[in-house]
Amino acid sequence: MTISKELLDELLSGVERPEDLLGDKGLMKELKVRLMERMLGVRVLNACMSSFATVRSMRLLGRLDCSDLRCLVVQYCPNDLGENRAFVNHPEQFRTVSRSGYEERVAKHARTRRYWPGKLIVHLLPRVANRLAEGPRRKAPASAQDLAQEAAFFLAVLGPVLRDMPAHLQVVVFECNTYGHIRPGFTEQLSIQLARTEHAAYADRVHPFDASRCVDLADFYLIDGHPRASAHAKLAAAIAELIRPALR
Repeated sequence: MTISKELLDELLSGVERPEDLLGDKGLMKELKVRLMERMLGVRVLNACMSSFATVRSMRLLGRLDCSDLRCLVVQYCPNDLGENRAFVNHPEQFRTVSRSGYEERVAKHARTRRYWPGKLIVHLLPRVANRLAEGPRRKAPASAQDLAQEAAFFLAVLGPVLRDMPAHLQVVVFECNTYGHIRPGFTEQLSIQLARTEHAAYADRVHPFDASRCVDLADFYLIDGHPRASAHAKLAAAIAELIRPALR
């Protein structure tokens, strides 16, 4: 699929800062939602928050009236594991980061946003050189045992939420972060975990989707590996096709 320069210019006409493109209310999020609404002909609500793992995402969902919800699409990222594991092991003590740690991250973010002459060149050129020399970054493949553990923690968080949801609700789960993080093994292990008796109450309503089947290297930025607009469009089309039967 080719996106014309004219369409890109129109989409980017109001984008002045990185936040306008990639932020919580940025174009990339809005684009995915609008594409799915157009293809499905139904209302699509983006109820997620950047950096929230499964635990906090489900807590946000719990604030909404889900009685008429027909499909729920959940994106999993490998870095969700820490939050999910912390909650499952110590639900009464769950917290993502201490106040001092949060304040330190806020201060660091403020420092990185300051501009000084040559800043972009100093930061960008070494990364470009490394990526051109080494190609897209790849992490060492996770073992089946590690992926099974991730899937188990994920379902330990998602499962109790689904038990309180309408029986007609269908759930699509896919993994997507940077290109090297789309691991077919996670969705395979998720399917294996769902076959266990403890998930029988909702297993037939959860549909793992391997996102690596519909995107390729050209759909991700060279420098940081995050998805381009073409990746969002392909994922939206694939997920729309997957959930269409549940919307009839």
